[in-house]
Amino acid sequence: MGNEDKLYILMQELNRANKKGFITRAAMEQVLAPLAGMNEKWQDSYAEEMIPVLRTSEDEEEVLVRMRLCVQLVSEGAVMESAGGGKRALEPEGEDAGEEGSSRGAGQNAIKKHKGRMGAGAQARKAQQNSAENGAAKQPAAETKIHIDADGGDTGIYLYRFTLPIQEEDELYTEQAIQNGGPRFGYVDNAYPCGLFDRKELSEITFSKITIFYGGNGSGKSTLLNLIANRLELNRVAPHNSGEMFGRYKDACEYVLGHDEEGFSLRIPSGSRIITSDDVFDYMLAMRTRNDEISEGRQSAKVDYAKLKYGESVKFKSMDDYEKMRQQLLARSRSVSRRQFICRTAGQEVELGSNGETALAYFASKIKSKVLYCLDEPENSLSPAMQLELVKLLEKRAYEEECQLIMATHSPFLLAMKGARVYDLDACPAKVRHWWELENVRVYYEFFREHGALFG
Repeated sequence: MGNEDKLYILMQELNRANKKGFITRAAMEQVLAPLAGMNEKWQDSYAEEMIPVLRTSEDEEEVLVRMRLCVQLVSEGAVMESAGGGKRALEPEGEDAGEEGSSRGAGQNAIKKHKGRMGAGAQARKAQQNSAENGAAKQPAAETKIHIDADGGDTGIYLYRFTLPIQEEDELYTEQAIQNGGPRFGYVDNAYPCGLFDRKELSEITFSKITIFYGGNGSGKSTLLNLIANRLELNRVAPHNSGEMFGRYKDACEYVLGHDEEGFSLRIPSGSRIITSDDVFDYMLAMRTRNDEISEGRQSAKVDYAKLKYGESVKFKSMDDYEKMRQQLLARSRSVSRRQFICRTAGQEVELGSNGETALAYFASKIKSKVLYCLDEPENSLSPAMQLELVKLLEKRAYEEECQLIMATHSPFLLAMKGARVYDLDACPAKVRHWWELENVRVYYEFFREHGALFG
């Protein structure tokens, strides 16, 4: 369990104790305060000591006493390590074994071409690493930021973190090249998605109840959504056109699940799925096609009704006549009207509104409670008013019915959803930003500000 995982569980335990009234907010802040002065190793030790304390004690004073003892133990351990010089990294005692043999041949050439396509982010990291190896002074570790969730509201965060294998891309590329052409003549036709997130310096995503990937066409937001859905083995209807490297890249992704109020790991709920624009369009097309078929059947049923009710009786000669005889009995029944006969034999058309109304009804029926959903541009086909209705639906599912939503979208209405964590994939490096800072939203803002006098 990594440093961030233990800190995450510590936060869960603090939130649980506060929610049950065992400790106050002030006590929570006292427990968290020592973390600011510790490095990652001692943060890890401190969290490991405090987690069982919070799980077993229901007394605030006892928690604070144990907290001070934990700080003392951690401080003494840090002093002892400093006095002993700590651990030293082993330095290499000789030159490298030499250049690799020529057996890799064309496979290595393919890899070199792939490296040439690596983004500026990877090159910058490599330069920084070389600088450190040449004796450059190391920068102090970034301070760990701790946030207190006043609602204890991690219920329904089934997926906590997802990690992309951008550091292992060369190895993945090599494996695929060798699989395609062997060690001497290896090649890769299409490196996608290798290099896509590397140049954005995006290696890790941390999720909230609603997480949104924003970016223009080609930014990788749909690719990221599909990597997550495929890695978690979510249900899906529309297939994803992945390419030869996608499966290998997907398998190398790692993820951490969320925890419940007692710190136990959650599972991805049954029924979790990815819903794409194609799913919605296919649903609308299927419903309209079905209605067209029913409409044709109703016309035929109108003609058949008169023949069956008033014409000659059907003679049963073989099983081929069974259906006609059944329909005639139905038509001649006193309790069945002409309208009922037509509905029973041809079927009832599905009531459809506009594309937007049908799409909104689709989401309302498909998105259930306590499930994780990946939604790819759900705003398609929806007017602004309909998008606002969708926002109400999604916020209700997330905050009242324990759904977790991961979306790719351009819509300013969805980007502004309450509590959403928005990853800007147009930025380099990609980063979490407020919705009103995003370029597309700013374009809307400038447009309406320029024409503001018309709305006076």
